[in-house]
Amino acid sequence: MSANQEDMMQVEPVKHPYSEPSVIRATISIPEKSAGNPPDDKLIPHEFSLIPNEWQKLSVQLSDPDLLVDRLIEIHPLNQSGLVSISNIRLVDVENNVSVWSAHDDFSKCTVNGEAQAVYHEAGLQIVCYGEKSKLQLPSFSDLPDTVLNLEVWIRPDQDYTGLARNWNLLISRLNKLRDQNKYLENKVQSLELECKNQRDSIQELRDNFLKEINQLKYDLHAQKTMTSRYFNELASAEKLLNDQSSLQARNKVISKQNKNLLKHNKDFYLAIVRLEKELNNLVSSARWRTGNAFIRLVERVLLREQQPLSVDGMSKEIFELKQKYKKNYLPGGKKKDAEFSRKSDELLNLVLLLQKDIKLIKCSARWRVGNLLIKLFEILTFKPGKRSEFDRLQGILEKIATQVQEGKSADPEILERKLEKIYHEFKKIKSSTRWRVGDSLFSFVDKLLLRSGKPTAMDHALKLLARYENESQ
Repeated sequence: MSANQEDMMQVEPVKHPYSEPSVIRATISIPEKSAGNPPDDKLIPHEFSLIPNEWQKLSVQLSDPDLLVDRLIEIHPLNQSGLVSISNIRLVDVENNVSVWSAHDDFSKCTVNGEAQAVYHEAGLQIVCYGEKSKLQLPSFSDLPDTVLNLEVWIRPDQDYTGLARNWNLLISRLNKLRDQNKYLENKVQSLELECKNQRDSIQELRDNFLKEINQLKYDLHAQKTMTSRYFNELASAEKLLNDQSSLQARNKVISKQNKNLLKHNKDFYLAIVRLEKELNNLVSSARWRTGNAFIRLVERVLLREQQPLSVDGMSKEIFELKQKYKKNYLPGGKKKDAEFSRKSDELLNLVLLLQKDIKLIKCSARWRVGNLLIKLFEILTFKPGKRSEFDRLQGILEKIATQVQEGKSADPEILERKLEKIYHEFKKIKSSTRWRVGDSLFSFVDKLLLRSGKPTAMDHALKLLARYENESQ
């Protein structure tokens, strides 16, 4: 046993009355071939003197390991009554100094016979010998290497039963632990039985509830059948009313003629609104208007005045609302369309018109004009040819859509959605372009010098509209 196990024992040493002989011996018998004709194998004993209460290593050389397949190695641990401890038994390859087998991991493979009783524990094996004919047999070996082996046995004879008593104390402790575990398992089984009983009660309760629900469902089905019968009677009355529709057809024709006349007036008024909106857009995009507007905006900035909303903006809003109002009664092309199709088309066209307004404000803004001027000067100085900017491509897309709307042509929502995706990408390219970044950085720096808080630009408003549209479409 190990030193830790010995320290754990609480039993006082009990001296055993030995009839102490002159020498304590242990004998190891190994099979060897005899020199007779024919040769035969027999067990050859090897005796070793033992020192009481001290660990010793007994070593015997095995010249022919093949004999261990049929014959077993026998160890006689004591030549008298007493207690002997064995911590390990192993076979060692002499040439490579490698252990090929060890009994330390599992002494239960060894067999104790004769006048002896084995006590197994974690640190090894204890054998109580109550006569001279005690014997320990090793298991048979079938896969040993064909080389010279050494049998090594670590053994210690004890003249008292202290180690046995301690091992007994350890076994008692393990038995108590097993009893506690058994008690815990019994309590666990009782709790599981109680839980199963509760589960059975719950299942019974669920079954009763299901029966109640089934009865209620049967009642509901009967009521539904009654209501269905009533609906069939009402349907028969409705069919009778439909037979009287011939008297209303003449009146419907008169109303249809009036609706056509009203639709014609609405069409004329709608086209007049479209022409007025086109003229207003031409006015806002004219050089006179843009020059005057830029000059007034410059004066307001110099005087540190807050920018006031323009009358043109109010007019555009009023015209757009009036146009949408009359567009409900008249659709371009003179054909009635699906309500959802028309609503979605109106929303997309409204977004396009707002983006067209933002792109005009961006093009007229000081940030874009200053950045564009600086980049053009740089291209002229470096003799680089001017390329078509993202601004031109974006303005071309918006002008095509606006022209179709002003001419009263129908707008397919799918086509508008694809064009809005292109517009969104072009807006992003404009914001990341060198022209916009140069002008925006310059004016942002001036705002910081004048301790002014940066206001959202038309670019920010357009990107916000497009991002909100993209989120809603997803």
